[in-house]
Parts: sequence; C-alpha cells; structure tokens
Amino acid sequence: MVLVTVFLAIVIAYLLAMYLRFVKSPISRAIGNLYLVPRFVPGLVAVYAMITIIRDSGLINRISQLFGADVELGMMYHASGMITMNLWFNIPFAALMITAGLGAIPDSVIEGARDVGANRWKVFTSMVLPLSIKDVVIAGTFVFMSNVGSFTTPYLMGGNSPKMLGISLFDQFNKYQRYERAAALSVIIFLICSGLHELPDDGTPYSGGIKVAVIVMFCIIPMLAWTATLIAMKGYALTGEKMKTIQAVNAARKEAVAQGMGLEQAMESITDETVGKK
Repeated sequence: MVLVTVFLAIVIAYLLAMYLRFVKSPISRAIGNLYLVPRFVPGLVAVYAMITIIRDSGLINRISQLFGADVELGMMYHASGMITMNLWFNIPFAALMITAGLGAIPDSVIEGARDVGANRWKVFTSMVLPLSIKDVVIAGTFVFMSNVGSFTTPYLMGGNSPKMLGISLFDQFNKYQRYERAAALSVIIFLICSGLHELPDDGTPYSGGIKVAVIVMFCIIPMLAWTATLIAMKGYALTGEKMKTIQAVNAARKEAVAQGMGLEQAMESITDETVGKK
C-alpha cells in the first residue's frame, strides 16, 4: 500500500509540477498559490474531514440521495481510503520539490530542442525527464519515509488487517506490552528508511530552498504543534488507566461504525462513562 501511495503521489505531483512550470495562465497561477494549503492543515483535522466526506453515510452519500441514488464508497477501514488520505498529505510536498527541479531547467534548452525539430514528447523524454529525475527520486524518498511509519491515518481509517507498521508498533507496545517486538519493529522501520539515502546535496537545484522547506515542514511546524499540545494538555493527567479507557472507547466506536452505526451517533453514545459501566 505504501508503494502504491508513493507511485500515485509522484505521478500526480509530476503532472501538477509540469502544468505549473510550462503553462502560463490565471488558473495555473491560482493553483500555484493554493496547492500547498493542505500542508498547513493539521493532520487530525484533515483525516476527520475526509472521514466526513467518504464514509458510507457521509457528504457524498447524502448528496447522491438528493438525486435518488445511494452512493456508498466503501472506503472507510479499507486501503483505498488510506491511500486517498495519504495522497492529500503527500502530493503538495512532492509537487513542491519537483516544481523546484523543473524550474531549474532553462527555457533556452527547451526552445533549442524545439528549433531543431523535436516534438513535445521527444523534448520531454530526452530533455525534461532526465534533468528532473533526481528531484523525482528525492520526492519519492520523502513520500516513502513519511508513509512507512505513518500512524494517524491508518489508526483512524484503517481496518484490522493488514496493519501498517506504525499501528503494529503501537499495538505491540501498548496493547500487547511486548516491548522487545516493538523495539524490533522500530529498528526495521529505521533500516528501511536509512536505505533511502538519495537526499539533496549542494549540487541539487534549489537545494537551499528545499532544505528550508524541509526544516519548516518537518521540524518547526511539528515543534509548534507539540508545544500547543503541551499547553492544551496542561492540567490533564493522562494515567495508564485513563489511556486504557481511551483505547477501549475508540475500539468500541470503531466496532460500532463497522456494524453500521453512524460516526456521529457512535461518538455521542459511546463515551468513557458507557464503556466504564460494561
């Protein structure tokens, strides 16, 4: 599933980057100003928004009922739903990196190829693609690393089987308390990611901008979110017993939704109090 996400994200991001680089129109300029907006939407908010839209009783289903249909996408707790959500997260960042690489290709190179009779396909395969392939590899590396250990999306939208590595690691550590297996999974994730070493260097086009973007998106923004979480959680004691109650509530809600209950009804009817009475 991770490989499918990487492939789709890179293909869509490359097409978007090509459009932004070579098409000069008001639409392309508008897309160029807006396509990074998903990077600044908190992950949890984005996941719950996607759930509201694609679940069987969600927005798409209700709109279809207005036209006499009953469209149920069946994407909740399914690989297709997680892939769709991961594409939302990864396409903007991959497009940013590929666009930077395409922007480093001089217009004179392309115009010279056209002057000697090369058609658009020949220019793409002989000039544009070879000059941008390194940026594609770099973008694919970052997309892969961000998905191989992802947790929020598979935890909220994934089924019981198969499990992503991040969920398996969480279950081994918290649910089964098999700390040695959790440590082994952590090492496996590290080894998988450390094998992808094709990172930007000083010779990479726009390497300075890429490094700044990476620092902001993967260091500064997470640290700000972590600080905000600490402030919001001040005075809230998250004990081991409280954590078990939260896990039981989430499990009961997921089971109820899987059996046909609406998400809003499950959220309202299954609480700490109702689980504690069982």
